[in-house]
Amino acid sequence: MADHITAAQLALAQLPKKYRRGRRPLIRTDSAGGTHDVVAWLARPGRWLSCSVGMVITEQVHQHVLQVPASVWTPAVEADVEIRDGAWVAELTGDVLDGWPEGMRLIVRKERPHPGAQLRFTDADGMRLTCFATNTSGRPIAELELRHRTGLCLSCWKGWNESIKLERCRGGRLPGTPWTVCLAVTGSGNDSAAVITERAMNRDRPQAVLVIGIAGTPDCVFGATLPTTPGGTSVRTVI
Repeated sequence: MADHITAAQLALAQLPKKYRRGRRPLIRTDSAGGTHDVVAWLARPGRWLSCSVGMVITEQVHQHVLQVPASVWTPAVEADVEIRDGAWVAELTGDVLDGWPEGMRLIVRKERPHPGAQLRFTDADGMRLTCFATNTSGRPIAELELRHRTGLCLSCWKGWNESIKLERCRGGRLPGTPWTVCLAVTGSGNDSAAVITERAMNRDRPQAVLVIGIAGTPDCVFGATLPTTPGGTSVRTVI
């Protein structure tokens, strides 16, 4: 708990004041940050933060999901505003929010699992369940779910220059900042991930690179060689 709060404090301290003035920075965590202490710190009145915090599917949450009418579920969306195939979102209300800060919203997504994926005992009706809490009001739950899943709001994706796409990369300037970012979902496989990363780095020459793997697995490893594909031929370059 203290680590999440400390990390948030350190990150906010590095953000120039001119970019905080009049804005509510978004703090996003996975379910490890979904504790009463962390959420209470993030949502404290006067702190002027937005938060999107992954939550554990408890038995109480699970039971509430089972009671959501079919007509209430809303299709999830992708970054290009297209409907996300096989995924729906809904907002949970009532006593499931007891004990959490006022104004918090609990949003759950159900999605058909990928082929071969193992369902958990907290899943329901053959659907994989995930949920998160946010203090952002006045925005559609599908947009908030996209923001939590991708780390960017829908307005960040709109109008991004299509000409700078590279395979599974998409880039653009973050609204209200001087920063240009490039996001890439490399998928599984060391060679595939390395090739896409190498191409994106050679094209954009970034000042910083952040590599994120699947939680709980040591799959982000920088090696001594890098697979490349000059002229369509796969080779390994020593780095």
